Amino acid sequence: THRIKYKITELSAFLLGLVLTFLTAAILISIALLLQDYLYRNTIYPMVTVDKISVGYKKVSDVQDRYDKINTQLARLQLELRYENSPIATHSGELLKLKTDGAQIAQQAYLIARQGNWLTQLKEKLQILLHLRTFEFTSRVEYDETPIVESLKLLELQYNVEPKNALFELKG
Repeated sequence: THRIKYKITELSAFLLGLVLTFLTAAILISIALLLQDYLYRNTIYPMVTVDKISVGYKKVSDVQDRYDKINTQLARLQLELRYENSPIATHSGELLKLKTDGAQIAQQAYLIARQGNWLTQLKEKLQILLHLRTFEFTSRVEYDETPIVESLKLLELQYNVEPKNALFELKG
């Protein structure tokens, strides 16, 4: 009976050590997550990229400013339609309303580990904390195709000639 008591005491000590280790790890991870929340309260979490450029530690407004500059450049572009190597129409980026969806992407990047249920947020925060995952976003260029469609309709009237009945003779 003395051996059995010793084994139970040994097992209890092992289980107690295991529980204390687990609790200590949980407390340390909780502290790290709270610190992470505090450090990134006004910025995008690290491990987040937009168009393969890291936007971690940046404010949403900084990312939006970058895409506003890109949108300014897109408005200055000239799109030239060509037929048989000759220009047939030119449209400005401003007329086509060329722009990126960068403002929307910046907002989505900020919401990583901040939206969804608490379990999803916890998972994303742990992935960031442990550098297990990079959250990647890709912007798109949006445009109004109406000016191009209208130009093509006008060009179609100009270049599409209705075929005439051909007169030919077969010999053979």
